[in-house]
Amino acid sequence: MEIAEQVYRELRAFGVSPQEVRTVLPDSLKTEIVITANLREWRHIFLMRTSSKAHPQMREIMVPLLLKFQKMVSVIFDDFEVDASNKCANKIENYYKKE
Repeated sequence: MEIAEQVYRELRAFGVSPQEVRTVLPDSLKTEIVITANLREWRHIFLMRTSSKAHPQMREIMVPLLLKFQKMVSVIFDDFEVDASNKCANKIENYYKKE
C-alpha cells in the first residue's frame, strides 16, 4: 500500500489527473461522500446515480437514499420508480403530463 501511495503522489506531482492516477491504487478503497443540495439538485443526483448506467456501488448507496427521500418528500420524488430488485431507479416519463 505504501508503494502505491508513493507512486500516486509522484504521478500527481507530474501533473497527471486524479482520475488517471487512481488506477495505481488498490480497488475498493473506502470513500466518504458529503453532499449538500437543494431538492432540485437532489433530483438531478438521483437521476444520474440511480440509473442502470450508474456504477453499481454508487447505486447501492443512492437507491436506498432515494427511497428515504420518497418517504420524506414524496411529492417531489414520486416520479422516480425503483425496480423490483431495488437495484436501480428510473424517472417515469410524462408522469406529470396532463391528460
